[in-house]
Amino acid sequence: MNHTAVSRLMTPADQVVTVPADAPFTTVSELLERHHVGAVPVVNGGGRVLGVVSGSDLLRKESACAAEPHGFGRRLLAGRARRRAEAEIAATTTQELMTAPALTIGPEAAAPAAARRMAEQRVKQLVVTDARGVLKGVVSRSDLLAVFVRPDAEIRREVAEDIIRGVFWIDPADLNILVDDGVVLLGGRVETRGLARLIGEVVGRADGVAAVVDDLEYDRDGARDRPPGPGPYELLHHRER
Repeated sequence: MNHTAVSRLMTPADQVVTVPADAPFTTVSELLERHHVGAVPVVNGGGRVLGVVSGSDLLRKESACAAEPHGFGRRLLAGRARRRAEAEIAATTTQELMTAPALTIGPEAAAPAAARRMAEQRVKQLVVTDARGVLKGVVSRSDLLAVFVRPDAEIRREVAEDIIRGVFWIDPADLNILVDDGVVLLGGRVETRGLARLIGEVVGRADGVAAVVDDLEYDRDGARDRPPGPGPYELLHHRER
């Protein structure tokens, strides 16, 4: 099973607060406060994302403006930093203040990929766009948490019905499937070593699965192909929820 796609988690474009490139920065400030969001996409008339303007962008402008009357900030700045500060002071529209290009992700990307990108870039949300750069939605950290924090019973249902029965055509009643705090324990017997390994790999990709303890037995030419003795399944004694 594949991980949940971003398109299933995101806030869709028709519910996303956006601003045009020529909107005054005061409009952005009002929108951020009114909708309790930290940033908004800047889009053109066709819905294509040009960038993102955030509360941090507005604060930098306010900070630069506050330092300007005394000249102290200007004396401390040089080169590129000074030019940027001067641009922020002069900025009057979102296009002049926004961060561009925006950090984006495609709607079909998997939830873990979105989580990694947020962590790498140290942001709390990503703009979701199609191949043409048109806004499809916004996905946030809280959206992703809803996937990774799943009840054990829900994980077990997916493993048993969607994966064991739906993908491998095996009756879940023929296997032992336990889930405890996101750890899936698989027991029972299947036909081949390759099948046992594949089941473990597919189960491990399900949303909310923290780890897989694979204690599946398998046959090869009619003989058990596993060393004797208790496996991790018997040793852990996890209980089913």
